[in-house]
Amino acid sequence: MAKIYYSADNSWLIGVTDRVKGNRLVLLPTSADNLYTEWDFQPDGGITLHSDPTLAIDCGTVSAEQYLTLNTYKKNNASASQQWQFDPQSDDAQSGYIENVSNSQLVFDLQWRNVTKGTYIWTFTANASDAEIWSPVPVPQDSFKK
Repeated sequence: MAKIYYSADNSWLIGVTDRVKGNRLVLLPTSADNLYTEWDFQPDGGITLHSDPTLAIDCGTVSAEQYLTLNTYKKNNASASQQWQFDPQSDDAQSGYIENVSNSQLVFDLQWRNVTKGTYIWTFTANASDAEIWSPVPVPQDSFKK
């Protein structure tokens, strides 16, 4: 289980506002409820919401400027639009791109680099912008309570 922090300002992280299919990923303050901000990195490349492992981060179509949303996830069977991998920076192994497995040039991006609660996270072509650098940080299992 991990939280995915915005590396340029680690008082922000990736989350959702509701645990339902179609809900878009957004930037949230670190004070946001763990139900909406803790993720599990699956062996098949899926990143699932820890509080509901049937929902995974999905870009819909593997192309640029696609909003990241929650979509139905089948264990060990993530679709191409649900497969992600962490690619650490050469100078900081704790932060880097979260890129699509089938097209590593498509990465998680903070839309318009707008550091504000509720800003959407979408796919964008990697360009070394701060808006594309994230830090997945493991959290203790007991931090989550249903």
